[in-house]
Amino acid sequence: MNMRIFLLPLFFFGLFLELQSQSSQQEYMIQFKPNVQAQSIIESYRSENEATPAFQLTEVLSDELNIHTIVIHQNQGMESSLYEHLKSDINVLAIQKNHTDIELRTEPNDPSFAGQWHLKNINASQAWDIAKGGKTAKGDEIVVAILDESFEISHNDLKNNFWKNKHDSIDGVDNDHNGFTDDFDGWNFYRDTNWISSSSGGTNRVHGTMVAGVAGATTNNNSGVASVGWGIKVLPVMASGTNESFVVKGLQYVLKMRKLYNRTDGDSGAYIVACNMSFGVNEGSPADYPIWCNLLEELGKAGVLSVGAGPNSNTNVDMLGDIPTTCPSDYLISVTRSNNKDEITGGGYGKINMDVVAPGWDILTTALNSQTGSNHGSSFSAPQATGAIALMYSALPSEVFDTYKDNPSGLAFLVRYYLLQNGVRKLDHLTDKLSSGGALDVGAAVKIASQGPPLYLSDVSQSNHQIKLFPNPIHGEDVMVNATFNLDETNFHVWDLTGKEILNGKLHQGSNNQASIDIRQLNSGMYVFEVTSEVFGAQRQLIQKL
Repeated sequence: MNMRIFLLPLFFFGLFLELQSQSSQQEYMIQFKPNVQAQSIIESYRSENEATPAFQLTEVLSDELNIHTIVIHQNQGMESSLYEHLKSDINVLAIQKNHTDIELRTEPNDPSFAGQWHLKNINASQAWDIAKGGKTAKGDEIVVAILDESFEISHNDLKNNFWKNKHDSIDGVDNDHNGFTDDFDGWNFYRDTNWISSSSGGTNRVHGTMVAGVAGATTNNNSGVASVGWGIKVLPVMASGTNESFVVKGLQYVLKMRKLYNRTDGDSGAYIVACNMSFGVNEGSPADYPIWCNLLEELGKAGVLSVGAGPNSNTNVDMLGDIPTTCPSDYLISVTRSNNKDEITGGGYGKINMDVVAPGWDILTTALNSQTGSNHGSSFSAPQATGAIALMYSALPSEVFDTYKDNPSGLAFLVRYYLLQNGVRKLDHLTDKLSSGGALDVGAAVKIASQGPPLYLSDVSQSNHQIKLFPNPIHGEDVMVNATFNLDETNFHVWDLTGKEILNGKLHQGSNNQASIDIRQLNSGMYVFEVTSEVFGAQRQLIQKL
């Protein structure tokens, strides 16, 4: 019989008997090697020491894997000593506490949560286990801007999550000098006033309230519905409507508020991380809407990702066009609508321009008069991605903010990359329909954000011969390449984000296994760098040139 006797010093057992009356019990799980007789080890231990055993078997959890529960008697120093002996025993594969703090995935207490199938479909509960909105690791209050027709800012399930401009109270003075007097609640561009209302905008009195509820209704407050963003702040901007100039003014306001925040290091403005547009132009071409599209790029440069809802029609936007989802911006996320099977139903698609799908049917959210209601359409798919972006910012490690301290556009691009590369469930039936090939998975998006990995375009299998490309972003004229091997004859390629090759060549070894790539001819922007070698294969990395 294969067994081991636990040879503990005799004084240990004397101490055990002396303190036994003071002891409590801690349950552990222990896995023995195959064919080891657990009870025989216990009996041999008892026979050898002729003392009350410091542990005993209580239950067999798996005959096949030889896993048992045991009780270790706790007292001063005894538990940890015996635990270490068991852990080091050659017949033990693993030992751990039998944890009693395991909970179900976070579910809020909002009474209507049970009917919000879309939150379960996008895996929101897993995201909430990690982050619940609020602030970044650096203490910035996370805000999403929503451009829409109307908002009920007094709604019981929204009022605590609507952003307030603490730098411009209502006193008739433009205290924050942003050109908008008393924009404490946001701005109404239909009437050029600070009056945010469900009755002073366009023709749809409920639309903005419902969109805001999807992204940022107050969650876990024993009232109404839950939202993707849980505890994020929502800046209401009344600026969609049918006149494009309202949209331009609204986007410019969002841009001004984020740039003001950047410039004053948070003393004014708002830390807006995403701008939601649940409206658009069917079959619109970017060539006809250059100002709108340019504003999305400017927002990205300031650190704001734009989220656009796709058309509510079975339309290939790559062929027929759509605004804003086909605007050529690296900071835009285009969202179409799906049913509970992650199938695009009555929504736009396009391998190039449509990025991801999110639920867009029977979405239960906030409605007028502090009520709840359901609605359909991509208008309610887009704010799910907007809320996801905000949650991701609340999950990012402090080190990521340190890296991108002076580069808000790079951080925005990083979050977009995480969302579209890691924050989707890849599905075969979406491969040829969407750029990401998948459906929104907020849980996965927040998880990858919480880890904060560098920007890599491929999970290339790495050997022990690692390479590093730095700095990122680039302020100078060269990208440095460092490796644990000689870099001579190693090849490199550089592409822009359209797939056009810009540079290529061979690296030449310098000192300390370093080489450099001259990138003076590159304009500011994001590029894909690939380094290939017979030693390690290929590695691709996204690098931004400032």
